[in-house]
Amino acid sequence: MPENQFVPLSYFISRNLISFIDLPEDFLDNIGISGSGLETRETAGETEETIEETFIDEMGNEVTASWTQSTVEKDTDILLTIASSRELAMRIPGLDELELVITATDAPGASPFTVVLSLHDDGTISFGVDISFRLRIGRDILKPMVREGSGNNAFAEDSDTERVEIEIGEVSLGFGSEGFYFDAGAGFEITRPVMIGDTGVIIDELTGLTLNLTGDGSRPENAPDDWKGLYINTARIYIPDLMQGHIQAEGLGIGTGGFYGIIEYSDGDIEGEVLGMEGSITSIALVFVQSIPTEAAIGARITLPFFDEPIDVEIGIDFDGGFSLILGGENGLYTFTRENLLEMELESLGMELIDGVVTFKLSGRITPLFGGFDWPGFKLDELSIDSKGNVKYEGGWIDLPDQYSLDFHGFQIEITQLGFGKSDDGGKWIGFSGALNLVEGLTAGASVEGLRITWYDDNRETRVTLEGVGVELEVPNVLRFQGSVSYRELDVAGEKVHRFDGDITLDLMALDLQIEATLVIGSARGDAGAYTFFAIYLGVELPTGIPLWSTGLGLYGVAGLFALHMEPDKKPDEEWYGMGPGEGWFKRPEIGVADLTNKWVNRYQSLALGAGVTIGTVADNGYIFSGKVLLVIVFPGPIILIEGKASLLKERSSLDEEPVFRALAVLDCRAGTFLVGLDAQYKYDEDEGRLIDIHGSAEIFFSLSDLSAWHLYLGEMEPREKRIRAEIISFIEANAYFMLDAQKIAMGAWIGYDGNWRYGPVRVVLEAWLEGNVLISWKPGFFHGDVWLHGKLEISIFGIGIGITADARFACDVYDPFHILAEFRIILTLLFWD
Repeated sequence: MPENQFVPLSYFISRNLISFIDLPEDFLDNIGISGSGLETRETAGETEETIEETFIDEMGNEVTASWTQSTVEKDTDILLTIASSRELAMRIPGLDELELVITATDAPGASPFTVVLSLHDDGTISFGVDISFRLRIGRDILKPMVREGSGNNAFAEDSDTERVEIEIGEVSLGFGSEGFYFDAGAGFEITRPVMIGDTGVIIDELTGLTLNLTGDGSRPENAPDDWKGLYINTARIYIPDLMQGHIQAEGLGIGTGGFYGIIEYSDGDIEGEVLGMEGSITSIALVFVQSIPTEAAIGARITLPFFDEPIDVEIGIDFDGGFSLILGGENGLYTFTRENLLEMELESLGMELIDGVVTFKLSGRITPLFGGFDWPGFKLDELSIDSKGNVKYEGGWIDLPDQYSLDFHGFQIEITQLGFGKSDDGGKWIGFSGALNLVEGLTAGASVEGLRITWYDDNRETRVTLEGVGVELEVPNVLRFQGSVSYRELDVAGEKVHRFDGDITLDLMALDLQIEATLVIGSARGDAGAYTFFAIYLGVELPTGIPLWSTGLGLYGVAGLFALHMEPDKKPDEEWYGMGPGEGWFKRPEIGVADLTNKWVNRYQSLALGAGVTIGTVADNGYIFSGKVLLVIVFPGPIILIEGKASLLKERSSLDEEPVFRALAVLDCRAGTFLVGLDAQYKYDEDEGRLIDIHGSAEIFFSLSDLSAWHLYLGEMEPREKRIRAEIISFIEANAYFMLDAQKIAMGAWIGYDGNWRYGPVRVVLEAWLEGNVLISWKPGFFHGDVWLHGKLEISIFGIGIGITADARFACDVYDPFHILAEFRIILTLLFWD
């Protein structure tokens, strides 16, 4: 036979003769005899055998004798050179997912292997072959994976690789007098991560791989006795969708029926993320039989999102890579408590994984513990919380199967809905919605804002809020009022006060008239025990005035105030009226008497009644003149407050914005004082007051207990902001004051200009004013007067310039001390740095 000739086996063997072997149809056509064909050789070998024999000697003793006997054996070997013309894959009987692959050759005769048939002297025959091939594993058992990114747990399926292949190298196989034998040697390995079927369990860094094709080699602990396949001594196990990190596993196998092995871990907590959340793995027990996890018990401790509480769970894995959860508590229940916040009793905990985000479905009972209330426990079914802490419930709020009642600081709340969410400032809240009974006969339905308990992970104070409470009351065909109030908790004289404030609209149906009102309702505790306080202020503006006889004036509105167990919250050291902006109780925002929300406080047994009117000129709808007056009487005391507002040559609506005049008169019989305060302002050119802007304050004060403690102030000397001030064409300024009391009289005025400009590197300063002051005291007798004329001009460029300042002053003090001063000064600055 020519040396390079290739004769396929199909030339000698019929396909029918080997039909019982699972081989490709064209197997006999692509593998054949190569080279010179059959060859024979004779081999000789010497074997030694130890022989023992026992006999009785002459003395009657049993004696054992042994000796070595050498035997020369001659064997005849028939050698046949075989080669393949293309890649050939052969199924291994009983290993459906494993294939032995003979590498394809470039030409007949290349990559040959030798088949040896040995005829022995004892009449036995043995067959053997040494061959190099690869082992190919089906994707149903192992899926090729690749690492992605820099994370140790970041894996992705390798869609470009069809199946996992292992380079086995040279293998000896055959049969003889002792049966079939197979020797794959050692050193082959799987060099890439692989996933067990679709389970999500990934094995990597596989070491100690051996082939067991006879059933006599190494096998997994839970594999059948006749198991054949690829045995893995050690490997690293990853479950990326479940946890970070890895564990070591031993004794795994890929072979008869699929993947086998027992993966166990209990050597301490594996800290990190569990299912994408903070937690730890405490134990792992996975049993794989035929690639299916027949036992999957993974103990874990996870931090439940939103509630941020650790819970113990047992996680299961199915053959599709899905996870299931079982609570770790006793009797199917698991209870956790956040001190002074809530208690949660979990009855069931489900889970689903969508696009890498885990969503928990909770059922059980939640009981708030905050605020010292006698909270009921609320039954929950299928509350969804994802691993990012977002709470989801169909419809947004949970309709409770039963109605729950809560005593909220003396106000009864009937809770029918429950909600969860996050606030814009990073807090988390539980909300309650339903109906609120503020006072007997008045029912308030809470909106979706409802009652909220808000807490923070950064140790900010937990707080309770109740906002958007709808208030509605109707007397059929007579009146109806509706609106909303919000809850506030205040500290008044060291006592906790719980109150609701808000705006409502009163609809007088019989008159077809709507009235805007402010409502306050609250509860507090005093020396006589708990009590409820109440206040309401309402005002109505008419579209047209009602003429007041022939005065030329008309009635444009009315107002009323009623307060039970409430009064103005003026502090003991605070004035009713202050000369400066924002000074005194009256000028606190909102300016006025009737701001019940911010300027009135609960006081047991206090009572306040008030009434007011709005009047104005009839002919021009109040443009020439309009004004509001409100009279309020507070008991005990009494304290009588009269608030007035007036405008000239302005729209009547300006009374609620910036009236020309504001006035307050207070007769405080508790303190024994009488006070009248007046604010005045006038602007010509409404936007900026660029032509004329005048404003100032006046005050008259009398003490009923000290006749010498009185004063009349038209502005005050210091600070200058309290003077009567005027600005003309945004250029010239002027201010003045007049102060009269039982000891002295003082007056003064200032007029001038004080300004500077900067244009790039050029700076100009211009000052010019005239000021005069007079003080006359008669207790003791004294006079002071002064006049000051001042002028200044400076010009500088890049900080270098020239300036001139001129001052002329005259001052006189008589009689004690006696002092006369006349001064004239000019200062010339030739060079200066800015």
